[in-house]
Amino acid sequence: MLFILLVLALLASCAACALAWALTARVKKVIGATPDVASIRSAAEVSVEQGTRIAGLDGLVDVAGEPFSLPVGSAQPWVLAFQSLGCAGCRQQLPGYRKFLEEHGVPAERAISLAIGDPADLGWLRSGLDGVGRVVHVDQNSPVVANLQISHWPTYLVVGPDDRVLFSTRSSARLTAPDPRNTVRASAPAA
Repeated sequence: MLFILLVLALLASCAACALAWALTARVKKVIGATPDVASIRSAAEVSVEQGTRIAGLDGLVDVAGEPFSLPVGSAQPWVLAFQSLGCAGCRQQLPGYRKFLEEHGVPAERAISLAIGDPADLGWLRSGLDGVGRVVHVDQNSPVVANLQISHWPTYLVVGPDDRVLFSTRSSARLTAPDPRNTVRASAPAA
């Protein structure tokens, strides 16, 4: 009797393995190949490719009504954030973004947030970045948004002295990765 139960258990486990193998083969057939997890993960994190050149915009006016330009041509790296005023993720990540700017001593004139959405909703972004960055309300069809093909909010870019993107992420937590931290910290003016 024990022998029969062992044989039945062995047959059941073999059937389960066969079913798992068949399911795996079917998934591979449906998607065409074995997925490359690293490329899927990097595609989810990077929205603007490293090396992309950022062009200057003329005629920008921040939410305080002061005219200014993006710091293209600057000898120092700078941060460009794209945020949507109706985006829950943007609100949730704002404290992390602010902490990054403060911890790395990024001057307000080198931390620019371009915000799309209803200008009546600017209050949370203005108060959240008060004193640590410039906030500019732009249209979703703004040249910098369109040229960089920004389609995910938030998007954070660290731009180098040559006006090329050094680092791009959609997560304020990833701003503390070694690349942007060392880049921004190394170029921050001595206090």
